[in-house]
Amino acid sequence: VMELSAEETSAALGITGGNVHVALHRARAALSSYDRSRLRPTPEVQAATRALLERFAMLAASGDVAGLTALLEPGVTAVSDGAGRYASSPQPISGVERVALLYARLAMRPIAGEFALRMTNGLPSLWVRHAAPPGKNSPRTVTQVVPGAMGGVARVWAVVVPEKVVAEPVGVAWLPLPTAPRLTS
Repeated sequence: VMELSAEETSAALGITGGNVHVALHRARAALSSYDRSRLRPTPEVQAATRALLERFAMLAASGDVAGLTALLEPGVTAVSDGAGRYASSPQPISGVERVALLYARLAMRPIAGEFALRMTNGLPSLWVRHAAPPGKNSPRTVTQVVPGAMGGVARVWAVVVPEKVVAEPVGVAWLPLPTAPRLTS
């Protein structure tokens, strides 16, 4: 572990050498499924993800539930992190209809703000900031979409805790959020 022998690791952690080997085996097993399924940010993946994110954002901003539904893949899941302080779902939201309605309704909130597209962790992301958000709305949100096997959105990640989103984009254009539309289906 970190270029230490099992004996050195056991001494540093205060556990037996056998437990070091077991913990390392379990960690490698857990990471192997992650490595097989993770999205590697190649230039092609970045371009496809950006196009998908732009389409997703446009459909949500226009309140187009039918368009979002068509863009989302079966089994789509939306995950958000509000740390219990900001408006977010404590559990993942799954299903095409539920995720489509969620993001169309989120875009309809009459909260003034601005947005920018930038790369975050190797993939395109949508950054939104609000100067004075009401209630439990976050002043800053970062959203990413993950393309699925069929070319649609398989997963939506949203981080709404400002402390986890500290490096705001620089050198990119911040644009005003569109005014809230009406839902269309």
